[in-house]
Amino acid sequence: MRTVWRIAIGLVAAASLALIITAANAQPAMAQECNEREYTVKLLYRQYREQVFALGLTDNNYVVELFLSPKHDSWTLVKTHPSGISCFIDSGGEWVQEKEEVDSEKIKAIQ
Repeated sequence: MRTVWRIAIGLVAAASLALIITAANAQPAMAQECNEREYTVKLLYRQYREQVFALGLTDNNYVVELFLSPKHDSWTLVKTHPSGISCFIDSGGEWVQEKEEVDSEKIKAIQ
């Protein structure tokens, strides 16, 4: 009987340790979600009606795009590798845009 309890306790301890290790290595689901860019663009449009609102090029030649819904009630940031694979960075709701356009002179003044 004692041997059975020892085995059971050992199995529970091993399972608990495996769960802890798995949880520690887990990343948010969105951070792991990568697909071909064309698929990502279609997915965001179908589910949220989001389209590209702004984009920029990183120092590592990635394209970072802000997808925004027509009512600005949802947004998604996507990073696309030069190979064409896009990964979700983050998403949220209630995007607020400044009413005033920023021109190159204002940007130079800020820098």
